Amino acid sequence: MVTLDDVRRAARAGSGIVRETPVLSSRTLGERSGGEVVSFVREAGYETRVLR
Repeated sequence: MVTLDDVRRAARAGSGIVRETPVLSSRTLGERSGGEVVSFVREAGYETRVLR
């Protein structure tokens, strides 16, 4: 199981290397699809995924 300390350690390790990507979510699409729908905002557009 991943702990909060694991997440914090990974964040420190990627600091200055990994770029944050804004994430948008859609409750309506999530309800219709039966999962969580998120869109990753990228320089060239959006990348949408349904998380189950």
